[in-house]
Amino acid sequence: MKTLQEINREITSLAKNIKDALDAGEKRTARMMQAQLEQLRFFRLYLETNPRPEAVEKMRGEVRNRIDILEKRFGTWAAGKSEPTKVLQARYNSMAGISELKSKLKALNYLCE
Repeated sequence: MKTLQEINREITSLAKNIKDALDAGEKRTARMMQAQLEQLRFFRLYLETNPRPEAVEKMRGEVRNRIDILEKRFGTWAAGKSEPTKVLQARYNSMAGISELKSKLKALNYLCE
């Protein structure tokens, strides 16, 4: 699992990279790195609560399981609907909150590295 020191090092490095990108006039790159920096700061706040590694692993498993269940239910939900599959998939993902769950899973996977 990532440690608070590792996250702090990544924050410092990324802040320096943002400054370099802004000095070079690469505003788009700097904005993308700024979003990563905000996410790292959120992770730092979470790690400051001293979560147990087992709890983080358990949460990751629960989120992964929830995503799998929701994705398997799509076929049942879409049965009988006449719209194209891509449209139905997008509506179902939005309704079920799958994008938020995938974002959470990505964050938990990052912390568990």
